[in-house]
Amino acid sequence: MTALMNFKSHIAGKNADVSIYPDRIEWEQQGRITATRLLTGAALVTGARKGGSSEMIPIRAITSVTTKKDGLRNHAVSIITGGNTIDMRVSKGEADQIKQTLTRLMLG
Repeated sequence: MTALMNFKSHIAGKNADVSIYPDRIEWEQQGRITATRLLTGAALVTGARKGGSSEMIPIRAITSVTTKKDGLRNHAVSIITGGNTIDMRVSKGEADQIKQTLTRLMLG
């Protein structure tokens, strides 16, 4: 199934790649990359990741979507479910588009 929208966000202190599908919203957060220092002071990326995670929320589980200003340039999109609230930090334009997309999907 093709994503309706893809964007990068900041969720719970970590960057995330987020995708909205007709039936769900999902995101993946990369863990930090471990690096080995060389004698020159440069870093060699080993590719090992620690602490990566992914989550998914079915659209039918979302009860509300809100937006609010979050800092000088960003906005927070709050996705509220029966047992949790997920805050995604994005630009104002993205926040409006995310809210419209999720609201349209919630209302069918």
